[in-house]
Parts: sequence; C-alpha cells; structure tokens
Amino acid sequence: MIVEPIKRKRVTRVGSGAWSVYLPKKWIDSWTQQQQEGREVDLHLISGSLLIVPVVQDRTYVATAPAGVPLLRITLLSAYVRGYEKVELRPTDRFPNDAIAAARDLLRHLDERIVATVGPDLIGFTMPPGGSNPPTDLLQVMGARLTQTLDLAAECVEHASNDPERVVHAARLLQSIQEEDVSRILHQTLRRVATLDLPLESVSDFQLLDMAAFLLDGVGSQALAIAQTVLRDLGLSLQDLAYPREDVLRRLPKRDPQPPVARDILQGHRTAVREARDLLGRLLPALRDSDLAALGAVVADSAKARDDLQARVFEAVVRHWGEESSPEDATRGFAAYQLTNPLSNLASAIGACAGQALLFLAAKKPAVQPT
Repeated sequence: MIVEPIKRKRVTRVGSGAWSVYLPKKWIDSWTQQQQEGREVDLHLISGSLLIVPVVQDRTYVATAPAGVPLLRITLLSAYVRGYEKVELRPTDRFPNDAIAAARDLLRHLDERIVATVGPDLIGFTMPPGGSNPPTDLLQVMGARLTQTLDLAAECVEHASNDPERVVHAARLLQSIQEEDVSRILHQTLRRVATLDLPLESVSDFQLLDMAAFLLDGVGSQALAIAQTVLRDLGLSLQDLAYPREDVLRRLPKRDPQPPVARDILQGHRTAVREARDLLGRLLPALRDSDLAALGAVVADSAKARDDLQARVFEAVVRHWGEESSPEDATRGFAAYQLTNPLSNLASAIGACAGQALLFLAAKKPAVQPT
C-alpha cells in the first residue's frame, strides 16, 4: 500500500465567518465521472481532525474467484466487511454446485439487505444504499445473543451425563445462534467501521468497537467449542447436527452413569459456566456506560475464574487418584477434563474484552454537554 506524503495547506478566510482550503487537484482528477459530476464531499470530525470523503465513492469489486469453496467464502466475507456495494466474482471456468450452495448459504445469513447473484458464471452481491438501523447498540445486541449461547453451553454441560437428547437440542440451537446471529452482527459491525457509518468521535472509538466485537465473537466461539466437546464424548460432531433430528438421536450411545471423577469434574464445570455468564452480564453495561471500575473488576474476576477452574479440576483428579477404573471410565473422565480448555478460554475472552475497553477508555475526555 502506497501512502501519499502529507500535503500542507493554508486555511484562508472567506467573507466574514467562513474558511476555505484548496483540495489537491490530483485527488479530484482521480475521481470517477459520477463523482466529478456532483463534486460533493462529506465532512467527518474525528479526534479533532477533519476527514473529507467523496459522497459518491467507487465501492465496486470485480475479480476472478479464487479456487476452492473456503477461499471463495472468505473473499465474499472480506468484500462485505471492507464496505463494497457491488461485488462480482467470476470463475475461471464455471462454479461447481458446492461453491454455488456455499455462496447462497453465506449471503442469505450475512445481511438482510443483500441482493445476491449466485450462478455458475457469476457470484456476487449488491447492497442497496441506506436503510440500515441506527448503530447505537451493536455490542449490546451481540451481547444478548451471546447470553443465549452461554445458557445453551451450560445446558450441554448440565446434561452431558444424563440426557444426551437435551445436549443435541441445545448444541444445535447454540450453533445456529453463533454462526447465523453472532457472526452476522460481527461482520455488519466491521462493515460499518469500514464505511464510517457510525456516529463516533475518535479513531480510538472505532478501534474499540472493532476489537470488542471481535473478542465478543470469540466468547460465542468458545461456547460452541464447549458444545462440540460434549458432543464428541457422545460420538457426534457439529457437522452431524445438520442431519435430521431423528437420525442424530438414533446414533446416540446407551451410556452407564458417569464415573465419579468425570461427575465431579463436570460439577465444577457447571460453576465455571455460571461464572462466565455473570462476567458477561457485568461486562455489557460496563461497556455501554464506560464504567472503568466495573471493567477493571471484570478483568480481575475473569483471571480468578480461570484460576478457580484449574483448582477445581485438580481437586477432583486428586480426590479420585489411584481408584480402579475401566478404560471406558478413563475415557469419559478425560472427555470431562477436555472441557477445561474452552471454559478457560471463555473467561479469557471476556477478560480480554474488558481489558481492551480499559485501554481505550481510561483517558477518554468526557463528552461536551450542550448548553
């Protein structure tokens, strides 16, 4: 990326109360014909600096599609979060059926305003101008969905030993919320940052929104990892949840009661999920209100939650050390132990979000109240 050198201009008085500055001719000459016709700009006051942006911008992206469904998917996502309004990806030959299906599924869930074009010769989308909701509570909306994911993760842990059908139902719903709701809000937030479609006062506010949305999405990812770990102990994967419910339930194994070590570890894990939900419930209003004391408490308590989790697992293992156990009991004990990692990461993600908020908000000047 080439960065033009700074152009220093003098601000001159025009009339009795106005000021003007000459814009670089090279910049105006680079505008498209449509931009040249209107020659209108938007003025954004950010961090005491004035950002001058053409009202009409060339937000089109036309390219040859990369090979493979995963790269095609990430290219469409990248085009969306970078703020393009018209995207056209063409194949070197023809798009296969799996690429068409993956693109349709992605664009259907990405943004309700998208007008998608998906076929063997072209995959892309257009975004109609305007019509977006006010961006006043993006993180709060995301947080509400994440609270649901933590409730469902708690359900997976709670019923891991006695009700596998309940686990399958909770995991299916958790996966849907994370992949269709939480991720959608993340990508919409990144797009609005890219297009400056947010009433924020400083670059740091944009950075905080970007970072907090990313870390909160990580909370949902770890909740989904908890469900994935419980499913693995049942011989299932997240991909299996796409099959009809009756087919999935027929594959569930008949299980004996949990061995003592697995039972005790899971009991401690239930506490860990409750603590994570409490931390998230405290983080969201602290972010909304820029409450530094509350954010600091979340950082400290998330670290304590991780330490307490490790201590509970250690105590459970020591309590049953040396007991005779069958290979199956040992496997199930290890499966319960494996939940420790996503549970610890869950607390870490919440603490990291609070920590980043402190970094950006601690020296923020108070807003000037209108007189």
